[in-house]
Amino acid sequence: MLFNLVYMSIGWSMAFHIWEGDNVWGGPGAGVLRNAEWLFSKTNFLGVVSFVGWEIYFSVIYNIAFAFFIINFYKKNPHVGTKENIFIYFNLAILNIYCFAMSKESYQVLFWFLLAWCINFSTTYKKKLIALMIGLVFTFTFSRKYYALIGLYFVVIQFYVTSFLSNIDTSSTRGRKKLIQSIFGLFVIFAIFHFFFMGFMESASQDQYEELVRVNTREGSYADSEITPIFKGNRVMLTLDYFVKIFRLAFPIELLIKAKPTYIITIVYQSLLLLFLYNAFKNRNKNSIEDMEEDNVDEVNSFIEDADYEENEENENEDERDSKNVAASETRDRIDTRTIALYTYLAFLLCSAMFEPDFGSWLRHQSVAFPIIIYIL
Repeated sequence: MLFNLVYMSIGWSMAFHIWEGDNVWGGPGAGVLRNAEWLFSKTNFLGVVSFVGWEIYFSVIYNIAFAFFIINFYKKNPHVGTKENIFIYFNLAILNIYCFAMSKESYQVLFWFLLAWCINFSTTYKKKLIALMIGLVFTFTFSRKYYALIGLYFVVIQFYVTSFLSNIDTSSTRGRKKLIQSIFGLFVIFAIFHFFFMGFMESASQDQYEELVRVNTREGSYADSEITPIFKGNRVMLTLDYFVKIFRLAFPIELLIKAKPTYIITIVYQSLLLLFLYNAFKNRNKNSIEDMEEDNVDEVNSFIEDADYEENEENENEDERDSKNVAASETRDRIDTRTIALYTYLAFLLCSAMFEPDFGSWLRHQSVAFPIIIYIL
């Protein structure tokens, strides 16, 4: 961040433009930088002029905002377990390191708050979905244009899961193998889409195509954690590299080889996230408390009493106890919110695999999606 925000003058230049009054609303399609400078200038109620002043300003404002956001999450989900708590603390630390500063991330996180609000907009899945799509349109219009792919990927993921994965029984070995094969097939579909997308970009916008190629084939950059391409050359090779890159971002085990202590944060963070993604996917079709009440009220009461009894057992494992409490108290709204958040994150992962040059950038860009990610827990 010191290199990006200070030595390369990205953060310094933003602060200087605001101080000079050299900022105007860029409007739709103007990108992140110009609109971020305009917004920050309009919300500079304390008259901050220095880069360090902005650091303090953003740290205070955003930590307060996230404190209220997380407290509200805990109120709605009182049975959050130890792993979830650790993950939330990790996110707060990463956000304070990467995002709460004069940077584009401080602007982008506002749109992820918007998307989080959208999936909490209603208690029905359909209305949540409509609100999310409207939020995504607003996001890619005034933030990063390539976020439009998130909406497209979301639709494909939901259709594929509903059509091919909903009836798979993961309780059996055969079912789990079929699930893995189906997920692999999903990524193959997106790899094929990537091939044709690159072909479209090559003919429609040569400059943007060359930029995509440059980001995904560069080596020897200043970043120690750069994602060195495995396949280079024509579009077929770039597609293969994109396919592999999805797994490299999701499973950054190659960072273990570099043996740098700071990479442990990325590895632990991603490992916990993968666990939550798996649990969210596994529980996406489970019965809610409303469903159970419709089937048998007495069964629900018995289920809740059993969960409460388990909670009081002295030798019960804490995580297992929390899991049973959640299972006994989850509403349809909670399940739907988590499922939409899951599909949104997966779409974001697939989109990011097209552009991320190194694991440091991936961790920074992924951290701003925390307002959505927290609902996967």
